[in-house]
Amino acid sequence: MRVSSVSVVIIILAIFATSLYAQGARDYFDRGKAEIESENHRAAILNFDAAIKLKPDYSDAYMERGLAKVFLGDKNGALSDFNKVIKLQPTNINAYEMRANVRSSLHDFKGAILDFDKVIAHDPHNSMSIWGRGLAKNGLGDNLSALSDLDKAIELSPDVAMYYIDRGKIKMMEERYRDAITDFDKALLLNPPYKAWAYLYRGRAKLSIGDKQSALSDLRLAKQMGDRDAATLLKQLGE
Repeated sequence: MRVSSVSVVIIILAIFATSLYAQGARDYFDRGKAEIESENHRAAILNFDAAIKLKPDYSDAYMERGLAKVFLGDKNGALSDFNKVIKLQPTNINAYEMRANVRSSLHDFKGAILDFDKVIAHDPHNSMSIWGRGLAKNGLGDNLSALSDLDKAIELSPDVAMYYIDRGKIKMMEERYRDAITDFDKALLLNPPYKAWAYLYRGRAKLSIGDKQSALSDLRLAKQMGDRDAATLLKQLGE
């Protein structure tokens, strides 16, 4: 069958138009990435919107738009975008990891655990996902399994202070106050920027074992660092 010259022209124009749309989508995507790096997240989202309008299956644009929405606190919007990425790319592990964190923040702990499981199966040494899964298990009240995950996260990344703080908090829930204090001690030795939390929770743990003077010292330090919970607790204790 012979193809007419008109048909050939139409095909060429269609290919050219598709190329222009793809290039335009890429330009908007690059602008969006630049806006994220400049912390202009609303502007970034507008650029990703434009990229997706030109290329509705642009999974990278959905991913980056989801990240921008996370920064703006739009958890449901971010969840929708990560869902779209996973629909377009069912093996995108980064999307599962991001969706897991968003699901956990929305208290969909069961969904979060399923996503963290996928990430950990892909990378058994991903301490952040193991930590995140542990917190999700804690959200479901499964503290023993949560502690097991926190133990593993610390084994893999022993220099992350937040892991010790969160493990200590879970131990407090289990009334293992002295063990919790040991974790808060370790967190403070790492000198994290969020030391106030460690002082606050260590103070609470010390109160639970009757070590009031040492507890007050910790709570005062937390208050000096701007922790409002410590200030409230001190007031309740007559300070």
